[in-house]
Amino acid sequence: MKRAFLLLVFVFLSISNLSAAPGSDLSRYPLGPSDVIKISVWAHDDLTNEVTVRPDGWISYPLIGEVYASGLNPLELTESLRMKLTKYLKNPVVSVNVLKYQSKKILVLGEIKLPGLYQYEGHMTVFNAIGLAGGYNKHAELKNVLVVRNASYKPKQPDFYVVNIHKLIHDGNTVGNIALIPGDIVYVPKNIMGNIGDFMDYYLSRIQPAAESYGSITYGTSLY
Repeated sequence: MKRAFLLLVFVFLSISNLSAAPGSDLSRYPLGPSDVIKISVWAHDDLTNEVTVRPDGWISYPLIGEVYASGLNPLELTESLRMKLTKYLKNPVVSVNVLKYQSKKILVLGEIKLPGLYQYEGHMTVFNAIGLAGGYNKHAELKNVLVVRNASYKPKQPDFYVVNIHKLIHDGNTVGNIALIPGDIVYVPKNIMGNIGDFMDYYLSRIQPAAESYGSITYGTSLY
């Protein structure tokens, strides 16, 4: 009975999310220790700096000194820097770009050669993640690769997206090769259509605990 219920839940979630997954709008993604960012101020080249968020969450910046960055997204940090710089500059135009998301991880599991946690890199796609994990095994079902999102916040009902990597490899069709965000789980099954119940069992017994173990270091607040 429980298995049948989980199957229905999974089918419902899959049907609800077969449209394109949300893009990786990293402008609202919280920064963390070891992330590398570039800060620029228009018409002030001397204030263009690449800085790394320290383990204590702070960064150092000219004129204003120490600024707390951990937990802020790039837009929030931009505003914080702008406000502080108004003491020294008139109407400063500030921009913050993330160069490396060192504090963020993704999890790649299933029919791949090297399953495990991997460093998230900006603009990473499902195909990139599979390559990072050593590529897929010969029994992989590439037409139904799953992306599990928001697992840390909705462990019983995360968001699922189905990606057809087979089309990308054989036809060069990049439609559906969605951009990942930190905290995503990529699962490459053997035969997803014949083993949806098995996947849910696998998700609840292995993927969910793994997500919980690393979710707290990937981000602190939900994007959705």
